[in-house]
Amino acid sequence: MIYKVLDIIEPDFGCEGLPDGQVPMDDVVLLDEDNNKKVIKQGDMYLYQMDINVGDKVVIVDNKLKKAWFFLISLLKYNYSYRKSRERREENESFHQR
Repeated sequence: MIYKVLDIIEPDFGCEGLPDGQVPMDDVVLLDEDNNKKVIKQGDMYLYQMDINVGDKVVIVDNKLKKAWFFLISLLKYNYSYRKSRERREENESFHQR
């Protein structure tokens, strides 16, 4: 399912700061294709590294957000590679059957 990022809520640790060894986690508010809201926690640094921002289209893969276009391109590449390797295997089998 593809979601739209509605909001990214960063935690406020006040003057105490982030406890030692804890990774800052943001609440990401998502809207699915049926207009249902969902909140998922993601690492703040991960969101920055993946360049996920409010308004982006994302998918959830193994409890991690991925940009929808990036995920779809990865699937296409995988399917193309799989199809090519299958074609090569079939060609080899038909060659050896001669």
